[in-house]
Amino acid sequence: MENSVQISIVMPVYNAEKYVDKAVESVLKQTLEKIELIIVDDQSTDKSGEICDKWAEKDSRVKVYHLQENVGAGCARNYGIKQAKGEYLTFVDSDDKIETDLYTRVLGKPTAPYDVYVWGVTEQYCDKEGKVTSQNVLFLEDEILTDETAVRKKIIELEEKTLFGYQWNHLYRTEIVKKNNIEFRKYHLYEDYFFNLEYIEYAKSMKISSCVGYYYYKRMNQSLTRQYVSSYFELSKKRVASLVKAYKRWGLYDEKIKTICGNRYMRYCFSAIMRNNAREAEMTHRDKRKWVQKLRKESFYNHVVKRTRIENKSLAVVQMMINLGFIEGCLLLGKGVFIVKEVLPGLYTRKGLIH
Repeated sequence: MENSVQISIVMPVYNAEKYVDKAVESVLKQTLEKIELIIVDDQSTDKSGEICDKWAEKDSRVKVYHLQENVGAGCARNYGIKQAKGEYLTFVDSDDKIETDLYTRVLGKPTAPYDVYVWGVTEQYCDKEGKVTSQNVLFLEDEILTDETAVRKKIIELEEKTLFGYQWNHLYRTEIVKKNNIEFRKYHLYEDYFFNLEYIEYAKSMKISSCVGYYYYKRMNQSLTRQYVSSYFELSKKRVASLVKAYKRWGLYDEKIKTICGNRYMRYCFSAIMRNNAREAEMTHRDKRKWVQKLRKESFYNHVVKRTRIENKSLAVVQMMINLGFIEGCLLLGKGVFIVKEVLPGLYTRKGLIH
């Protein structure tokens, strides 16, 4: 490990010619000088690769790798990890940007060798023209955790705040990642979350920063929440179930954990009911009824949701209808939300009703 590089920043790039300049510039303007930027061009068909090469010519801290085939963002990140020389590792997406003092603020002075650093995010919601129409700021208060149990107990709070499922608001020890062969798995959704859950098994200390200097742009034409993914529900269930399993394995599973997981799973359940109305789902009304009936009998639903107090009032109504077998009412509500979401995209996502 070359200690002259404090942080390796991996940036996967695919057809991002409109945004990549700003993303790269925000990284290279960092007040923390001991950084390297590893750009992995995932077989872009636009001018992204050329733009990145020009940055490498201007700044020796930039390393550009052009993949021979398109492998997806997760695998591109895995390739970048292999090239990393820094003590710590993090990521920046090619259509986002960061504040110039982000990493300086996160590390603090004097810096201490924590296993993982986590910070907040400023979500920027953009319209079809790319104009920012609103924003949502997510963060936790500054805190330092110095033992394994404390770190693990904190994960549920990060997940509840939706800060655990991203990779660009984390600093990871490069040695831990490489030594334990931690990598991004090939999932259509939640690659970041599963990477983090695997990494946290080895983390014995954590620093949380209230800094919100990462700007995550949610663009309508790119958002996965507006795309139909056939494996959405199964992967969402796997996400919640993996957290329940981890807390049971750690001997930390209690009513608080169950309640938070139940609320999270209820959101995914209703989101799936809503998404079943998509044309791509190719589901008849009878199919949709059978889907909800199957959900009612599911052991995992009955364990974490059925008797859990759901905080969101709309979702609490959905829970009641599912529990009592009011299938038609549940389907009607799901269809109504689906229609509204098509007309006013982003409304329900910002209100926290669906994911």
